[in-house]
Amino acid sequence: MPKLRLENYNKANDNAIKIVYQSGAANDLVSQLTTGRADGALGADFLLPLVDPQSKLKAVGPIIEEAEVRFLFRKNDKEGQDLADKIDVALKAVKADGTLSKLSTQWLGGDYTKKD
Repeated sequence: MPKLRLENYNKANDNAIKIVYQSGAANDLVSQLTTGRADGALGADFLLPLVDPQSKLKAVGPIIEEAEVRFLFRKNDKEGQDLADKIDVALKAVKADGTLSKLSTQWLGGDYTKKD
C-alpha cells in the first residue's frame, strides 16, 4: 500500500513529506499538480494517460509496489460462486487467446497482464 508506506516514511523522517489527500477525481489530481498545490502523486502507471489525456504530467521514479487485481464475492453465496466460476472461465479464455493482452494495451497503454 503506497499510502501507508508514505505515512510510515513520514513517521520515521520527521514528516518530511506533506501528504495531501485528494478527492479521487482525475481532474482534481491534474489540477493539484499543474497548479503547484502538490508536487507529485502516487498511482498506477496505466492511469496516467487516462487521467491526463493532454499529457500535462509525466511518470517518474521506480515502481514502488506491484499488486494483482482481484474480484471479490460474498463467502458462502451460491450465486456469487457461480458468477466467480464463470468469470474464471472467461478470463482464462481471453488470456489464452491473447484478447486480454490486446485489451490491456488498447485501454491501458501497455500489456499489464500477469505473465505465468
